[in-house]
Amino acid sequence: MGYKEDEYWIDVHKDLAKKLKSHIGRYTWKKAVELSEIDPSDTQIYAIYVTPKATQNHEMFHSQDKDKDFMCGKYTKLAEYSEAEPGNYVNHPFFDPRRTELGIRMVGCRDTFSKDIFHEVSLEVYHRFQIINGITEGQQLADKIPFQYNIDLLKGISFTKGCYLGQELISRSYHTGIVRKRVFPFNLEDQDSMLAVDTILKGSSGKILGKVIHSQGPVGLALLDYLTFTD
Repeated sequence: MGYKEDEYWIDVHKDLAKKLKSHIGRYTWKKAVELSEIDPSDTQIYAIYVTPKATQNHEMFHSQDKDKDFMCGKYTKLAEYSEAEPGNYVNHPFFDPRRTELGIRMVGCRDTFSKDIFHEVSLEVYHRFQIINGITEGQQLADKIPFQYNIDLLKGISFTKGCYLGQELISRSYHTGIVRKRVFPFNLEDQDSMLAVDTILKGSSGKILGKVIHSQGPVGLALLDYLTFTD
C-alpha cells in the first residue's frame, strides 16, 4: 500500500527499520527502486482493538459473519474518519494479519480519533495485550528461528512464493512437521509476582521445559519444548 499505485509501505518495528532498509537495498541495487523511511512526526501506525470481554458483552461487535465481527461496532466508525483518496492510505484502516484478536492497524494522525468513540491506552497496556496473545516482534525476532516464534502461525511465512533466504530450511521444517520448541504466553496465578527473563522453567519431575523470554508483571512469554509437556 502507499500513496501511489507503484508505492508500497512496510509496517516494521522502528528499531529494525534501518536494518530492513539496508537488507532490501542489497537486492535493489541498480534497479529503479527508491527506499525511504516515513517521517514518524507526519504519519504513525495505530492499533485499534477491543478486549474479548467487551466483544462478548456488546452485540454491536457481532455480525452473522464471524470473520467480520471486528469490522462491526466501533471499527465501522473508522470509515467516518478516513480521508484517503485513491492510492493514499493515510487514515485508512486494515486488518492486522497476524491474529483476529489484534483488531485493526491504521496509518494515520493523532487527531484522527474521537475520544467519544476510542479510548487511548499506553504502549505498556498494548504490549501486555500482545503478550497475552503470544505476539513477539521487533528485536525479539532478530536472528531467531521463525517456527519457534510462531511466525508461521501468524501468517509471516509464505510457502508458495519464490526463492528467499533460508527457504530450504523453512520448507523442510514445514513439511517434516518437526518443531520441538515454540513460544507460549503465560499468566501467573499470583498477579503480584513476575518471572524474570531467562528464568528456567521445569516440570514436576525437574526436567527443564524451557525459559522465559519476555515478561511484564504476571504475564509473559516462554520458549518451551512442548513435546515434553507430558512430563
